[in-house]
Amino acid sequence: MTNLLAQEIVPPLPNDYAQVTSFNYCTNEVVIQTSSIGVFTAPGNEVILIQMQGAPRDISDDQNHGRHLNDLATAGYYEIHEISQALTTSNPGELRLRFIHNIEAVYDLSQSVQVVTFPKYTSANVSNAVTGQPWNGTTGGVVAFQAEDSISIAATISIAEAGFQGGLAQPDFDCFGIFGFPGFDGPSLDNGGEKGEGSGDAGIQYGRGRNGSGGGGGNDHNCGGGGGGNAGQGGQGGLSSGFFCSAGLGGLGGDSIPSNQGDRLFMGGGGGAADVGNGDGTWDGNNAGNGGGIVILSAPTIHGLNGQITARGASVTQTTNDDGGSGGGAGGSIFLDAQTLSGLLTIDVHGGDGGDVFDGIRCPGPGGGGGGGAVLTNLSSLPASFVVDLSPGANGVNLVASCDDITGGASIGDQGRVFGERILSRMNIPFQPISLNNIFLSDTLCPGDSIVLDASAMASHPLIWSWSDNTSTESTAVYQPSNTALIATTISYEDLIGSCDSSFDVLITVNQALISFDQFPEDPLQIGDTASVTANVASSEPIAQWIWDMGEGFLSSDSNLLLVSPPYSRSFCLDAVDEEGCLFQACESVFIDRILVVLPDAFSPNGDGLNDVYEVFPHPNLQVVSQKIYNRWGEEVASIDGLNFWNGRWDGEDQPAGTYLIYIVSENIYTGFRQAQYGRLSLIR
Repeated sequence: MTNLLAQEIVPPLPNDYAQVTSFNYCTNEVVIQTSSIGVFTAPGNEVILIQMQGAPRDISDDQNHGRHLNDLATAGYYEIHEISQALTTSNPGELRLRFIHNIEAVYDLSQSVQVVTFPKYTSANVSNAVTGQPWNGTTGGVVAFQAEDSISIAATISIAEAGFQGGLAQPDFDCFGIFGFPGFDGPSLDNGGEKGEGSGDAGIQYGRGRNGSGGGGGNDHNCGGGGGGNAGQGGQGGLSSGFFCSAGLGGLGGDSIPSNQGDRLFMGGGGGAADVGNGDGTWDGNNAGNGGGIVILSAPTIHGLNGQITARGASVTQTTNDDGGSGGGAGGSIFLDAQTLSGLLTIDVHGGDGGDVFDGIRCPGPGGGGGGGAVLTNLSSLPASFVVDLSPGANGVNLVASCDDITGGASIGDQGRVFGERILSRMNIPFQPISLNNIFLSDTLCPGDSIVLDASAMASHPLIWSWSDNTSTESTAVYQPSNTALIATTISYEDLIGSCDSSFDVLITVNQALISFDQFPEDPLQIGDTASVTANVASSEPIAQWIWDMGEGFLSSDSNLLLVSPPYSRSFCLDAVDEEGCLFQACESVFIDRILVVLPDAFSPNGDGLNDVYEVFPHPNLQVVSQKIYNRWGEEVASIDGLNFWNGRWDGEDQPAGTYLIYIVSENIYTGFRQAQYGRLSLIR
């Protein structure tokens, strides 16, 4: 709901201005510093958020120095916002403005960002002169208002000469060598005159290089400053061409704006100051011309009643004596947003004239003319009844005819332009703080399982996700936790300065079970014994299934109880499945005391009736299957079936005394399980 001002006559100063000191994209707000808190505190009021400067410059050492690069960054970018909330802070004059619609751009606070009130009337009548605060390096330079029905203009709306400031003419009484300073940017007056303010990011510097749309200063010695630029480029500053200590290069004209789609508005660039210091003090009035400011009018109908809108650039009116002339300021920008434009209206965005010089000896350089400004409208063209002055400023001249070239190479600026079918940059996407759509509930996994966490969120800017352990930067992450884990996720804006994090945690429960066994009787068992094995399970969920290994020796099972009678030592394994289907495995070993065949360690086949044969003695539960005997060289000397004995002979011959190896295979008479044994025996003669 936009507040409508009942007052129909537009006041002389309809706008208030405030510097933006910080942004908070998390809450879609700006922090401003103002002495007029009251005008910003009513919800529903609208403001224009605009960055005045900051276009990157070409810094090559040629005639393109200081021109705009293709990317203007956020220089000149503006957004019209409706205030949803105005909050005071503990700092005097500080106010937090929250907006209904999304702040789209990432503004650079180091490049003069301000908010300007955008009052709205039912029907606005301009019957008296209307103006705005001149640009002061931080705020100002804009006149803007709107109406619900119509704006009628019978007087003058002026932001003329109130834009980017021209360079200051400051005396430097020394020469920079015989041939003057040749460079484009210099840190001091020794190098040349001060550059004009403009769209560029140069700040206060000296020398002939442009500052984006700001004109370059005249180089040492006595060269003219370049004109400021906007839609039209500024004119070149003149050269000095006299005797000793009069060489140098004139300031380059401020660059034109590469394109203007309506979402950027620029004040006219300031002219560059001349290099001065020889004359009789006439430089005091030789400051370069300021550019024109910005006018924004918006209503269904804008009707001219022989009124005027002017954003012209300033001319340099002082003629210098024995010093260079400064550059004129460029025309500003005027945006007319309406369904209908009608009536008689004069629109003036012409550039300012460069400064003249008066010197027949040194022939100092005159100033370049300012470029013409920009007129924008959402319509395809302006009506024929509108008189539009887009003319550039004239260059200065040397009023002494004895100089070979009275211009010294100084030139006029370029013509301004009308841009049709441009859209006023009103924000219309509602601000949406980071809001998680997926509400994760605690989830349960079995050991070894993976889980895909797929989140979604709404926000006014692109998001980046940060999951625990840096698993993913997308909205989806895959985890395979071995134990219960708390997964932390942070959502941030990926393209904005500052942190607007929104975090949430997901508890992933991994079911666990610890299995131990009790056995009775305890190990070792004898073959034929029966043992009970009881499984003890400590689990996070009740066990629903008990699945026992039913191999050799299995007798029966009942839940966690197992009865076994294994014929040999072996393990019995349990698969325990809980109520959520998680499988847990464990095994219990049941050991059998091994029964063997007794193998004597010697015999003496000498016919004395004592130990004349080698005979083995099996356990009662075993039967001997086979026996083999080998001599010390690994040669088989006996192969015996069953429980038969060896008489110490092989192939009818007595075997010599010595140590022999016996390999015997026996079989359990109950289970049929066969086992092998090795032993050593001594044959004694």
